[in-house]
Amino acid sequence: MGTATLASAPLVGGTKAPVSVGGKNFTTVYTTQTMSNSYATGGETLVVPAGYGTVHAVDIITRHDGTRVWEWDKSTSTPKAIAYDAFATQEGNATDVSAVTLHIAFIFAQ
Repeated sequence: MGTATLASAPLVGGTKAPVSVGGKNFTTVYTTQTMSNSYATGGETLVVPAGYGTVHAVDIITRHDGTRVWEWDKSTSTPKAIAYDAFATQEGNATDVSAVTLHIAFIFAQ
């Protein structure tokens, strides 16, 4: 498993999206995602909203769930959320993290 599910419809940020910076247009899309019941080593694969362009960056807004810290793996093709426990080691394979809901912003470049 290891794939998150989209818990709410994506919301596009700002009233004038996309925003143009340095000749590129950027759109921020906010999502709420629930993690899976079987964490995969390497991270939970995030659900990328379709139709907004190419993923430029991912911001996990709610990084701490009470027992873990979540980090984006820096992949723009298949972004994942990696969970680290209190000892700063990656969460164990097949751990049930389905009680965790993260708020995630995707920044798309067009």
